[in-house]
Amino acid sequence: MRGICALLLIAGCGGSGSSVAALDGVYQSSSDDEDTMGCGAGAPSGTLPVFRIESGAFLGTNAAKYELCTSTTPSSCLDLGLLSIRFTVRTSDGWADDTYGGDGSGSTCLLTHVISTLTESSAGHVQVVFETHSVTTTSPSPGCTPTGARNAESTMTCTKREVMIAARVN
Repeated sequence: MRGICALLLIAGCGGSGSSVAALDGVYQSSSDDEDTMGCGAGAPSGTLPVFRIESGAFLGTNAAKYELCTSTTPSSCLDLGLLSIRFTVRTSDGWADDTYGGDGSGSTCLLTHVISTLTESSAGHVQVVFETHSVTTTSPSPGCTPTGARNAESTMTCTKREVMIAARVN
């Protein structure tokens, strides 16, 4: 059920309608800094991910997919279809997205807000940032849902931030 809700949330987001095929391609990270305890500068994660960016129209909405790859060959990228959509709002220099979620059992609920950005830092280079904010609560309104997370956004703290700098290789 959560997958359907997430799909509906993604499908409901809009873009400006302009193409960003110039950012499409396979990228090799030259840095991947991660702060798993907050939103500080972070430290090198120890990995340099390879990923593919692919933009297009999905369910009538312009969006961009972010797919991890095992090599710089496009066929090595894990395409999960609509689940690979990571960016749904076109910006002047790339893509962005806000995703809200709620997960819990019993009386405990983890509400999250993930902010994702993809920006062109220079020709052939991009910066990808994933920032997670969350709060654990016992009585969110209107429940342990994306709407409940949106309502609780002001009470959330940053719990994780990842910043990748990458160059297009394919």
